[in-house]
Amino acid sequence: MSQEIALFATNARMMGPNMTYVREETIIVSEPLTDAERLECGQEMADALGKIEEYEAALDTERKHYKRLIELQEKIAQFASKHFRDGKAEREVHCDLIKDWDKCEMVWIEAEPPYREVLRRPMTTEERQGSFLEKPLAAPAADDVIDVDAEEQ
Repeated sequence: MSQEIALFATNARMMGPNMTYVREETIIVSEPLTDAERLECGQEMADALGKIEEYEAALDTERKHYKRLIELQEKIAQFASKHFRDGKAEREVHCDLIKDWDKCEMVWIEAEPPYREVLRRPMTTEERQGSFLEKPLAAPAADDVIDVDAEEQ
């Protein structure tokens, strides 16, 4: 018991009549700020508002950046969807242009293997006129022609 009395004596505080000590506690109470504390709070508020403006500017910059990226992807998607719907796309093809005099047509053939025919259309009136500058395909010379019937005999 003497230890309890000693403990009570160390925590003893002056109390009025009809008061009993219970325990120590930490509680939260509202107290007016000092002038120094008010200045400190004002500075914290100004710093925080400055950071908010800085973050909003950075966010605006990022939004603009991502908006441009989104718009670019939308254009790509529109371009791809047009090709998907149409089922065809325009491409640049290196071709040889040939006049087919038998059918009176202009023929575009790939200049590289597999030499596929790319386009064919009828000749215009001017194209049918021909030109002295055009070289017609040379017919084989008489010496180069082999008479199959003559060899069989």
